[in-house]
Amino acid sequence: YEKGGGVLSMFERYYGEETFRRGVTHYLEKFRWGVATSKDFFQSIAEVAGDERGLAAFQSFINQPGVPTVKADLRCGRSGARLRLSQSRYLVKPEAPHIDQRWQIPVCVASAGDGGQRQSTCALMTDRTMDVDLPGGACPAWVMPNADGAGYFRFSLDLDGWRSLIGNAEHLNAAELLSLLDSLDAAFTAGAIDTEVYADGVQAVMAAHPQGTAWDVLAAPLARLAWIEETLVADRAQAGVKAYTDQLYGPQFDAFGLDPTSARDRANPTTATLARTPLVNVMLNQVGRTDVSDELARRGSAFLGLSTGGAIDAAAVDANLLEPALTAAVRAHGTAAADLVERHLKTERNAIYRSRMLTALTRSTDPAVAARARALALSDDLRVNEVPIAVYGAVREAENIDAGWQWFKDNFDAIAARTPPNNRGELAEIGSRFCTKARREDYRRFFAPRIEALTGAPRTMAMVLERIDACILLVDQQRRKATKHFSTFQDGQS
Repeated sequence: YEKGGGVLSMFERYYGEETFRRGVTHYLEKFRWGVATSKDFFQSIAEVAGDERGLAAFQSFINQPGVPTVKADLRCGRSGARLRLSQSRYLVKPEAPHIDQRWQIPVCVASAGDGGQRQSTCALMTDRTMDVDLPGGACPAWVMPNADGAGYFRFSLDLDGWRSLIGNAEHLNAAELLSLLDSLDAAFTAGAIDTEVYADGVQAVMAAHPQGTAWDVLAAPLARLAWIEETLVADRAQAGVKAYTDQLYGPQFDAFGLDPTSARDRANPTTATLARTPLVNVMLNQVGRTDVSDELARRGSAFLGLSTGGAIDAAAVDANLLEPALTAAVRAHGTAAADLVERHLKTERNAIYRSRMLTALTRSTDPAVAARARALALSDDLRVNEVPIAVYGAVREAENIDAGWQWFKDNFDAIAARTPPNNRGELAEIGSRFCTKARREDYRRFFAPRIEALTGAPRTMAMVLERIDACILLVDQQRRKATKHFSTFQDGQS
């Protein structure tokens, strides 16, 4: 469904909003009270636009898997500026077999000279390579190969191209910043750029809109930054990753605070609420800011009734902050908080409260509390749909992976028995966070004799092994460079 929406947005950008709207109206009128297909839909839009090429282009995205990467090379000369575009399927592993795929890609490029007016041009890329003449004549200071972030593709640049685009991030809109982050992450994951380029890019994106970064842009790099801290860098650089993350997100959090009373809340309460959630989580779980964790723990403890006899106080925590507040309370009060969570799980009927409390238990790195969270998966106190929270939560925190994986293996039959038959294949996803050769082999050895008996599990296992291999390769490529880069960050300075 997300791919369908992304492809529709891309063709709306290519045809233009008004033409696309008239095409949709034509489609609805043409097939009123009838039956139609996706081909009929795009044929209708092509008829209105007078451009039949769009139909074949649409089908090239819908009828084949994968995501294209568009590599853009800027070439400037006396005759003007030209962008050489080439397409291929995005692959993480460079030694992967060549996959002969081709898309027909609507590509819209934005560019500008130093201090010059932003311009854009669009073309339909039907071959593996094509040249696009850029408007303006002079060599641009930067090129954005996915104008308005509307294209359903990733883009790649040479080092100078990345540096130029990163250095001009303030000229990009929110959708383009999201596209930039996605393509940066894809290039980093594939080993095409080093950690320093990726980190500089994230830093530039976060500083691009001083009056307020869009909430989805704020959230986009967080999982990667957590992975860099937990998995990629050596122990001595973990504090540097925290300092870097605090440097990026601390001022953003301070502009919002924990409560919906900031100027940004008054200006747009919906977007402020959406932004606050990732900011609070990064301050609590990645930066570890004590003022944030202490206040959240106070509110979470009040919700649990830690000092008032154990009755839940729903008014103690804003619903949007319930999970981080309970997580902080469990971390701060350990066994006492865990006792109350288990007690509430026996009687509480509110599904949201239950899932937030259970998740908070799984986020504890206290071995005793983590063990209790795992044990709940086999307890009658959990509903069937809550069991996965405890099972996958067992390996969510890096400190818990070894104990959680061993528990999973020891109790696999009981876990499978509590999992609906059609969902048992998903249990093979438990290894998704593994990133060492030893864990990979242990995972493969454990599931190999069991995999065929689990519906859908062979494909899931193949995907997990591919993910582990990609992670191992990336760590081998980047650990030394990443450790060196983030070791320079101390107390928010680099």
